[in-house]
Amino acid sequence: KILEIDPNYLSYDEKGSIYFFSGKADSAIKYMLKEDEVDPDNPWTNLMLGQIYVYYRNEVIKALPYFQKALASGGDLEPEINIVISETFFLIGDNVKAEKYLKNAIFLRPECSLIGEYGHFLFTQGKYSEALNFLDSICMVNDCGQKCIISKYYLYLTEGDFEKAEHYYNSAVDAGYKQIEEYKVLYYWNLYKYDNLYLACLFNETGRRNEALRILKEYIEVHEDFLKENKDWPFLFQLSIIKLRLATAYAIMYEKDKALKYLAELEKTVYFEFPCSIKTFPAFNKFRDDPEFKAILKSIEKKRAAIRAQVRRMEEKGEINM
Repeated sequence: KILEIDPNYLSYDEKGSIYFFSGKADSAIKYMLKEDEVDPDNPWTNLMLGQIYVYYRNEVIKALPYFQKALASGGDLEPEINIVISETFFLIGDNVKAEKYLKNAIFLRPECSLIGEYGHFLFTQGKYSEALNFLDSICMVNDCGQKCIISKYYLYLTEGDFEKAEHYYNSAVDAGYKQIEEYKVLYYWNLYKYDNLYLACLFNETGRRNEALRILKEYIEVHEDFLKENKDWPFLFQLSIIKLRLATAYAIMYEKDKALKYLAELEKTVYFEFPCSIKTFPAFNKFRDDPEFKAILKSIEKKRAAIRAQVRRMEEKGEINM
């Protein structure tokens, strides 16, 4: 409606941002490139161009030059830019670079959510002692008590120490933590939060299967309804999170065929290890020796390794230096 009244009212980056969040990648790229011509040293323009290629198209190779331009234009001092770059490297399994940029973000803005994210980064790789030492040390010098307690709950559950996981879950509840409620519509913001999968897994592993199934039934319904109602959803990154959630939910329920169905679909989109990792989350332990499960995981990792190899070639040619 704004464009009908005055086609020139909005700037290029405003138009690009609207198209970005409206799911129209081609138009978003068009206007952000025009903005880049006008203001080539704007780190946020280059950040969004990179995000379009990552979130919409899973084209990390095309995104990285834009991220490098964002860093070179002052974005290295912006926590949000470091976070996005960290998540991009985490997406392709380059944990060294992912850790580098996440640590940069924490240095620039040592807030509780980032501390929890770093703990998640470590324990999803199976680095439980390192994650615990980090949480213990950082929680002694800041006000992130509740976040640290919750992170320990996630950590111990992932490690398979359900007694300690329950202890920290109860401590978190006593400290005011409220389990995230699921909504009938999934919104952008709540796709990236921890959710009821951890609690369902805890209940299932500690003899409260009926409680776990009650959580999972509604959980699956909400997520599968979203997929049915949004068959052309353009954000591959978000689809990855939803499908990993569903695969994990079905794994907790011991429904192997449905769990593997959603895991196989991650090969077609992307695989972002959130809210958990296939390699370490307890619900998948029962599938570790299953040939189909192993083949899916191998295929996913092969694709990620191929992207990392492309990144190394770009670095060797001097095309990027990140």
